[in-house]
Amino acid sequence: MKSGWSSKSLLIDFIKNKYKAVTDIKGQSSRFVISPTGAIEVIKERSTIQSHVISSLENLGGPQKAGAEIKSLEVVFDDYPKPVELVQYLCKMIYRSDDIILDFFSGSATTAHAVMQLNAEDNGNRKFIMVQLPEATDEKSEAYKAGYKNIAEIGKERIRRAGTKIVEDNQNKIGIDKLDIGFRVYKTGSSNMKKVYYHPEQLTQDNIFSLESNIKEDRSPDDLLTQVILNLGLALNLPIEQKKMHGNS
Repeated sequence: MKSGWSSKSLLIDFIKNKYKAVTDIKGQSSRFVISPTGAIEVIKERSTIQSHVISSLENLGGPQKAGAEIKSLEVVFDDYPKPVELVQYLCKMIYRSDDIILDFFSGSATTAHAVMQLNAEDNGNRKFIMVQLPEATDEKSEAYKAGYKNIAEIGKERIRRAGTKIVEDNQNKIGIDKLDIGFRVYKTGSSNMKKVYYHPEQLTQDNIFSLESNIKEDRSPDDLLTQVILNLGLALNLPIEQKKMHGNS
């Protein structure tokens, strides 16, 4: 491969090395020549030695291994899941043991599986946020036949089963009883509150009773609690405890 002269220091090293090839910062063997036009050109030969990251990734498995992992949980996923070990490797490279790991295209929730596995191995306290559209599964697919109507359902079931299996596989490990394998599922939606902003002239005898409650009829106590948590800027994974006061929960 030829390119224009762009490294004075590399040329100096080449001269000091008695005009024998030198290695640049990318591990490429480099030597300099004089072109027919009198210009100095560098000829580089790419290193055949793979970087640590690439060589490591090759040993972490591919779609077949990933498919076997999810199949071992008796969860069906027809697309191409990522190997758990690959995601673990990337998490250890980038994140601390108490970070929150976000996957915006979670699919079968391999990232959640990897995070729980890592926490079990090093007693970490990583948390995960999985984001997945309820993309419908093909009616002809094995996942659909197994009862999974969308990809999000596959991810949820995998997290449940993977968490249970990780605890079972590490039952003799000290502290495994403290491993957090729980999760909550939230869906985006509209406000729990009705639009009750009327000008006085818009109020009639018929609609005045609608002001008795501004909560939409189809909303549950959990829906209201979630909105309060968000409005207060609190974390959605806070412990929730139900108590009775004066006979009311």
